[in-house]
Amino acid sequence: MPSDTTPDIQQLFQQTRAMQEGFSRLQQELGNRTFEASAGGLVTVVTDTSGSLLDVTFASEAADTSLDRLAELIVSAAADAGAAARRAAEERLTPLIKLFDPNNQS
Repeated sequence: MPSDTTPDIQQLFQQTRAMQEGFSRLQQELGNRTFEASAGGLVTVVTDTSGSLLDVTFASEAADTSLDRLAELIVSAAADAGAAARRAAEERLTPLIKLFDPNNQS
């Protein structure tokens, strides 16, 4: 006979299914998003949630900039876009994880 502190196995299955569905929705939602960042006013990049570079655009002033500097700006903008993607994923993922945390008191 299960004790009062032992979760019902059916309840655990339901929670697991709900978590899987939540993660699937989140993955689909984030998979459709893009993130844009600029650097130095010369370079703008667009990435997807995984950080894959989708687009790079240059301001007309970039023509007067060294290739080394442009490369630095692309890397910087891509890092910023990737950080934005990670923040978005974390913001959406944290409540879902807390929802199923048995130690969560909220």
